[in-house]
Amino acid sequence: MIKKSKAIKILKKQKNKLDNPGYQNSTWILQTRTYITKFFGYKSEQWMHIASFSFTSSFRETNSLQKSLNVRLIKDFLDDCIETIKDVGLTKEEKKNWFFLMPNWVITVVIPSLCLLSFYIGLIVSNQQNVDLKQENKELKQSILISTKDLSQPKEENQSNPKQK
Repeated sequence: MIKKSKAIKILKKQKNKLDNPGYQNSTWILQTRTYITKFFGYKSEQWMHIASFSFTSSFRETNSLQKSLNVRLIKDFLDDCIETIKDVGLTKEEKKNWFFLMPNWVITVVIPSLCLLSFYIGLIVSNQQNVDLKQENKELKQSILISTKDLSQPKEENQSNPKQK
């Protein structure tokens, strides 16, 4: 990312080039448009404005007063761009994550399918765990019943023994 001070320096350099009539051509516009795109973004207001500039043959053939007025307007535009950079800063590039780079069909078909698949696997695993828990509960109930029978039998024997005496 370019710094604000560097961007301002570049725009001032482009503005100073206009003082030399040799730079008043389509190459200057292309270079300036490239800078504007980098600083403000493609299709920004500044980009749209610089895209309308042209140094065509009709511009060259106009009188010197008209030509100096047009150059003055371009310089004023560059001054406005410099002021905007000072006040607002430069446009940051959008960072695209991996999700943004996926085609739409992947997002609409594959991702919901993966969600449903994971839900189905979760059901299978939880059902298996439920079966295992039921089996464990059954075994625990049986062991408790056996242990309570063992505990209840000696009491019955003790109770029956006193009657026999």
